[in-house]
Amino acid sequence: MDYQGYAFDATKLKEIKTGTMTQAQVEQLLGTPSAVATFPKHDDTWYYISRETATEAIFAPKVVAQRVVAIHFNHQGKVASVKNYGLKDARTVEPDPQVTPTRGRKLTFFDQLLGNLGRFNRNSGAGGGP
Repeated sequence: MDYQGYAFDATKLKEIKTGTMTQAQVEQLLGTPSAVATFPKHDDTWYYISRETATEAIFAPKVVAQRVVAIHFNHQGKVASVKNYGLKDARTVEPDPQVTPTRGRKLTFFDQLLGNLGRFNRNSGAGGGP
């Protein structure tokens, strides 16, 4: 078994009080969250995440247990709710097939292969300095 992420302490989680505890108090109690909501609208959400995996022989690791505690804060910075999620709540996310366009031009195989010819300074040593 391999354990990754936040080490949960049930007694500390029970100490979280909705409506009264601030973000600073939660951080002091539980420590830094594993992740923070990227685009909070009106509220902020902190996630404490752990995962347990098992590996058999040469196969890829298999997730055997997962826990996510989501702590939602209201716009005053107080705990609004605490939600627990397990492996049964996990969902597979399929990437969107659309590609975000980028600036510049698309390099062909030969552009990539021959693109650096003539860009090296003959006088430089092995370390790249003068």
